[in-house]
Amino acid sequence: MDKQMHTEGPWKVDGLNVVTEHPADIGIAKMYHGIGQPTRANARLIAAAPDLLAACESAWEAILENTDRRHGCATPAEQVAIELLRAAISRAKGE
Repeated sequence: MDKQMHTEGPWKVDGLNVVTEHPADIGIAKMYHGIGQPTRANARLIAAAPDLLAACESAWEAILENTDRRHGCATPAEQVAIELLRAAISRAKGE
């Protein structure tokens, strides 16, 4: 896959902020919609983004490798997964 363009992970939640886990704690995002559960859940989801992107890329490569072994024949479930992964990776990378 392409070279990463985002701030290197891992990221963590620090109060209502999402920061890197590096010593400098570089700010990634600040949550502004209150202190409720949805706000904390949104912060956790944002903090997980680098890991989720890496997991999507790994799954994408594994599925393509598996279908290549079967001469490009993907099962219906693999076809759905390929499209979902392609869309998610493209969206994350701004493509």
